[in-house]
Amino acid sequence: MTIILIALLLHSKGISREEINLSNLLPNGAEIEALNFYDQAGNQIFSQPAVIANDLNNDGREYLIIGFSLNSDEPEKRELFIKIFRPINGQQYQSIFEFKAPGKFFFSPGLKAFDLNGDGRKEVILVTSNSASLGGILDVFAIQNNHVQRVFTTSGFHRLSFIDLKGDGSYEIIAAAKYSGDIMAPSNIYSWDGTRYSLANLEFPRYFQAEVQKYIDLVNSLPKGSLDRLNYMLFIAEEYGNTGRVNDGIFQAQAVISEAQDLLREPGVDPREKNYTRVL
Repeated sequence: MTIILIALLLHSKGISREEINLSNLLPNGAEIEALNFYDQAGNQIFSQPAVIANDLNNDGREYLIIGFSLNSDEPEKRELFIKIFRPINGQQYQSIFEFKAPGKFFFSPGLKAFDLNGDGRKEVILVTSNSASLGGILDVFAIQNNHVQRVFTTSGFHRLSFIDLKGDGSYEIIAAAKYSGDIMAPSNIYSWDGTRYSLANLEFPRYFQAEVQKYIDLVNSLPKGSLDRLNYMLFIAEEYGNTGRVNDGIFQAQAVISEAQDLLREPGVDPREKNYTRVL
């Protein structure tokens, strides 16, 4: 059934069923992975095979990208891979790249191809994970000098966004780890500088000012002394640094320490029963 679905998918991209034989492209025992898509509430909308046909190099040829696993039914041995194929002679595909993912499972958005840095060529975006609690691992690949190379990687996030914050045609990579429930820890923003993606939080003070206000609202909704409140106060201090308001960040950090110390001095409170490793 999977092979039929993939054949139909490729056919929709202008590649006929007769042009591809998946059994010749993947190793013995390989299982085509699924890409699952979710709405904002976390409900799965649909699923499709991890197969992408796309003109990566802007040369008029549809490259083929396949995500597959080996030992998929054995958690300890399971391995996740992607392979990229280049079309040759119209009806054949040549493997030009294989990568063993650091994670064992896809993590949303999983696998996609689009022009991330605005250079007119599409990058391959791979997002994997070893467990939901550890978050995602992002690897970005590009064709450079006729070779596929990894051009960026980061990990430990639970929310990943690609947004053109500068309006220059290249997308910023915005990654945030989960703190509790639906609440995210402060984001990190990576921006394209013409040659590579690098951490660029200080370039986007307006974005982080919005995050500051989010944490201020959370702090104001919580009683003094709660661990969540102290952590949100610490997030505010960190975000003030990203907005360039260093003195405000220092003041906020001092407020965190003061509130934590006041709580520990309360009569009847055993400090050994409190866990303030994060804030102290």
